[in-house]
Amino acid sequence: MNQKALILLLIISTNVSLCIDYQTQIQPIFSQYCTGCHPNAGGLNLSSYDEVIEGGNSGMVIAVYNHTASILYDRITREESDAGDMPPAGSLNQSQINLISQWISEGALPYEVDYSNMDYDTDINPIFEQSCSNMYCHGGDAGGLNILTYDALMEGGNHGDVVIPGDGPGSNLIRKLSAAPPFGNQMPNNMPPLHPLNIAKINTWINEGAHPSGSSEMDIVVVHNANWNMVGLPLTVEDPSQNNIFPESIENTLYTFDGGYVQAQELVNGNGYWLRFEDEGTTIVSGLPFDYLTINLDEGWNMISGIFIQISFDYGVNDPDNIIVEGTLYGFNNGYVSSAGLDPGMGYWIRANSAGHIILSTEERDRKLFSESANMKLNNTNLLESVNKISINGLSLFFGGDLATDELIKYSLPPKPPLGAFDVRFSDDMRWSENGGIIDVQSSLDLIEVEIRIKDDSNWNLKNSHSGDEFNLMNNHYFTLPSVNELKLTKDKGVSFPEHFSLNQNFPNPFNPSTIITFDVLKDEHIYLSIFSVQGQLINNLVDEIYIAGQYSAIWDGRDTNSSPVPSGIYFYKLETVDKSISKKMILLR
Repeated sequence: MNQKALILLLIISTNVSLCIDYQTQIQPIFSQYCTGCHPNAGGLNLSSYDEVIEGGNSGMVIAVYNHTASILYDRITREESDAGDMPPAGSLNQSQINLISQWISEGALPYEVDYSNMDYDTDINPIFEQSCSNMYCHGGDAGGLNILTYDALMEGGNHGDVVIPGDGPGSNLIRKLSAAPPFGNQMPNNMPPLHPLNIAKINTWINEGAHPSGSSEMDIVVVHNANWNMVGLPLTVEDPSQNNIFPESIENTLYTFDGGYVQAQELVNGNGYWLRFEDEGTTIVSGLPFDYLTINLDEGWNMISGIFIQISFDYGVNDPDNIIVEGTLYGFNNGYVSSAGLDPGMGYWIRANSAGHIILSTEERDRKLFSESANMKLNNTNLLESVNKISINGLSLFFGGDLATDELIKYSLPPKPPLGAFDVRFSDDMRWSENGGIIDVQSSLDLIEVEIRIKDDSNWNLKNSHSGDEFNLMNNHYFTLPSVNELKLTKDKGVSFPEHFSLNQNFPNPFNPSTIITFDVLKDEHIYLSIFSVQGQLINNLVDEIYIAGQYSAIWDGRDTNSSPVPSGIYFYKLETVDKSISKKMILLR
């Protein structure tokens, strides 16, 4: 079958949804500006699609999926004063250049094709067998790469992996098939280049995860509680709207996070969401699985979700830039709970120390099943078992033990959930406090259940801020309280307290992205801790409430009151009461 007949057959048999159409959008540009010179100038004919793809005396002028490496793109974007600018008389307008560059970046196809659900044995390997796998090339051991079988292909060659599941244009296999390979010659060697339609098949197969066989639709059962839940989209679906994916949810209660909670209408793979239900139950999500996912993270807290199977955060997640803060993966089950991994259909919080990305993968070489060791690594279990604990409706806070300043960030908590969801934390958004302090309780319940575990030799008091009732906390015991927004946890009278009102130097300093500020409060009074620029402009208020006598800490994440990152520079932090204040200097380096 000749090439034109093959194209015609593909047009007839392929589900086509046109985006940039070569015949109606690209060829008219060439016909108007280029074919006057290029029916044959430089051996290049731009009169038809097949001739454009064939190239000229300098080889192919199109590097599929890479417009910046394409000779054609280089020529049409050169300044008119430069040698070789095309067309020589009058440049194309920017809209025309954008059309051509997008067409190349999409694969330089004669039309947009739907190659979804590619099967390696049926769709991909025949291409390799025809053009790539003879005994003198990659049916042998050329470049250390053998592509006779799926396993051999995925092992890669002398230059490492040639396939990056989920990233076709970034895979060396696609780049070597293009006109601008990253090393060596374009492949196949000493044979005609693959047609863009065949490259598109391979590219789509890689983008879909480079599976050994085609994916079949599957069902995921997602369990949800009444009220607020954190959810995600574990499959590829045609309609990702809230009403389609979670029809039992309360309308217009889907929220994602972008420095604050933002309402959404559709779910995106890899993002985490808040979603509210009237009743507990289950939802069945149907769609195609994907087992390779890149998730972009911002500095600070991010809401994420996983793929179609349970993966361990220790082994199923690639963190190439080491941006994840250890111990800060949290799910939600009527309150925040530490997690060792990602369940399909569920949403999670994760904290990053800088902007970057993580990669989720099902590749056997990259993942293992959940293990107890993964969960133990999340936070030092031995440490947590050795300190005092207060649990309110099953959510635990820890207090009374020493902790290195640089370890405190691992015990920070994500932003508070939406109103109506249960939450417990120290007032500085921590799970940990050396000397107790204010405990914020967010609850819609009439009663809260308090469980105490005391490991040290001190006596501790818990005060109901609403009623004024105090409870002496000794050893281990359990009691029930009317629901309250605030509790005060302090050591019993007679225990030594700070001798001075003081503000310590922040740690680390200089810092990026966050730093910890510790301070001593001599007596019960209203405390203000604020951040200022060198010009005296208020940047952020970290503390504005009544504190009891004790030692405290606060974390500044380098953001202003609008949660926007501030630039590098010198900043001042000031600790104030009604009659005294202390200021110190710190340096933010981004």
